[in-house]
Parts: sequence; C-alpha cells; structure tokens
Amino acid sequence: MKSKFFEYYPISEEDINRIWTNGIFSYDANILLNVFRYSEDARNRVLESIGYFQDRTIMSYQACLEYHKNKRNVTDNLRNCYDEIIQYFNEFVTKLNDGDLSKYRRHCSIDIERDINNPLRSAVKKIEKNISDKRANHDILLNVEELDNRIAELFDGRVSDDFPEDKLNEIYSNGKERYEKKIPPGYADKKNKNENDKRNLYGDLIVWEHLIEISKENDCDIIFITDDNKSDWWEIVKGERKNPRLELYHEFTERTGHRILIYSIDKFVEYAAQHKNKKKASQKVIDEIKDNNVDTSIHWDMSLLTSMQDLIKRSSERYNPDLSLSHIEIPSYLSESLYPNWLKQLGQLPVVTLHDKMQDTFIRPYENIGVKLSDLTSNKMELDVLKNK
Repeated sequence: MKSKFFEYYPISEEDINRIWTNGIFSYDANILLNVFRYSEDARNRVLESIGYFQDRTIMSYQACLEYHKNKRNVTDNLRNCYDEIIQYFNEFVTKLNDGDLSKYRRHCSIDIERDINNPLRSAVKKIEKNISDKRANHDILLNVEELDNRIAELFDGRVSDDFPEDKLNEIYSNGKERYEKKIPPGYADKKNKNENDKRNLYGDLIVWEHLIEISKENDCDIIFITDDNKSDWWEIVKGERKNPRLELYHEFTERTGHRILIYSIDKFVEYAAQHKNKKKASQKVIDEIKDNNVDTSIHWDMSLLTSMQDLIKRSSERYNPDLSLSHIEIPSYLSESLYPNWLKQLGQLPVVTLHDKMQDTFIRPYENIGVKLSDLTSNKMELDVLKNK
C-alpha cells in the first residue's frame, strides 16, 4: 500500500539524511530576493547556509531569471519606504487636524490642541527624525552591489539551461489546463498575473519543470527551498501553512523516480546547521526569517501609538468605566521592523484605523472604543481592545 500512496506517509529519517547527503539543492527566486530585506545577521546566516551545499546546488533558469527581473524593484522599494513612512504620518496628522477632529473642538473635556495635536506632532517629529537617520545610513547598512555580487558568486556556474521555445510553449499549453483544474504548482498566481505574459503567468510551473529536468539529468533527489506561502505549494489548514502539497510529492516521484523535499527558508536554515554540525542560528534570526521580516534596520517607534493610547484611554475611563477586556495579538514584526508593505498590513489593524473610530469615541461616549498597548518595550506587542458589550 505504501508504495502506491507513499506521499501520505512520513518520509523516514534515513531517507531524509540520504537526500540531504546526496541530493541537489535548488532555490526559488524569492529566497534570494528576500536576502536584501533581512537584517545583516539573518542575511549572513541564509547565505552561509546556502554555501554549505554550494557544490550540490543547481538554480533553475526560471528562478534565476525572476531574481534578476525583480531585484531592482525590491531594492528600490527598500530605499523608497523611508519617504513613504514619513509621508504617511504627516498625512495622518493633517487629516486629523483638517477634518476628522475639527468638529470636536467644542468639547466639554477634550482640548484638541493640548490632548491630541501637540502630542501627535511631537511623536511624528520623533518618528521622522528616526526614519531620516536610518535613510542616511541605508547604503551603509545595505550595500546592494556587494550583496548582489556575493549572491552571483554563490551560484556561479550553478544555473540550469533554459528550455527551448517549443518546450516552453508545451508548458504554457499544459499550464492552462493545470490551472483550470487547480493542479499545483502555480495556479494561485493566475488572478494576480497578466495572462498575456505567459512566461510570468506560468513561472512557478516552469520552475517545477526545471526541477524535474534537473532530477532526471543528474539522476538524483532534490531539496527545494521556497518562500512562496500560497496554497498551490503548501497545505493550508485554518490559515496556517502545514506540509507541502502531496500532489507535488506524487508527481515528482512518478515522473523522475526520485524524491523531492520542499522547505521554507527558516526550516532550511535550521536543518542545514544540524546536518553540517554547525552552531544553530539564534532564535531572533530564525524568527525574523520565519516572519519574512524586511528591512529590520528600521525599528518601530512607539511614541505615536502611545499618544493615541493616552488619548483614547482618558476618554474611555471618563465616560465608560464599565468596560470589558479582550485581547488581540499583533504580529511580532510590528515591534521588530517596518518594511515596504507594512502600511497594508497595519491598515487592517485597529491601531491604525483609530482615527476612524474618533467619531464614535466623542459622539457616542457610551459606545467607546479604547486602545491600550501593553509591554511597549518587549518584542511582543499586544493590543487590549476595550469595548462596551
């Protein structure tokens, strides 16, 4: 039975060790792109781990192509995020000043200038200075050319050949049917990519076909490392990534006669150290890599959030003492770092939409929403949302 349904059974430790000892390692484009986003410690640890297996590494042509196409965009976004953050906070204060709070200037206990505008302006100035200082040191903290050359040296002579045009056209044709039937990998990209750019649309499938070809040509197993978290690579259970899709295991072995192991980068870094008997990475580095933190040279300044906390806490205690407490945990990266898409992440959270709640706070004081931030100096940050039941 196991021979027919092997993908449903855990692979033995003996087989895992054999694959790690003799197999070929290959990396997705996102693994290399994220290197630019890590802190120096995490960056060095990832590249060091890749270097352990340099003599048994083959990067698929497609993954390497995607790395080069997207590298400039990633590094530009890292540089631009400083100005974006500063602009965001300035616009936030202006919006409060000119519109959202102007209607509450005639309030029996809230002094808009004293209790809101002055603390906010002071907090934003601190944030702006902090971010400006980080921006001034950006090229020192992240030498793009040096890092790019370091990555290029790691994979020098270790990139597979591209497929000929007729093979690519075959992949595109098969890919259309696979995507319609939701056969992994790649179909999850369909909604976000231009269907006229077939090489981009079927990029994940091309990588997959390269991995199969590499296994056949070298008569060996493959260890593939990817930071792609979508459901066409991983089993997603209750919103959490579990094991790789079993269909991938089955197809790979059926077509090559070999096994493939698929790892996220944090698991790869952990297991690489174990396999090579190296000192394991610090938990801080593993957590950063696992959370896919980006640009960890910019640390979250809590001043603005603290000012908001004080404002809403005062109004809540004054008008609605009978409040109940519920807890919402904020992702750890908020207290660790900011990165280009942090605004999108934060935009879904109560603390950033707080200004939208001001009207409820002042007009309907018995339906207040209050925010209290606890453990402000710890690595873990929680929001206590107080609301009237």
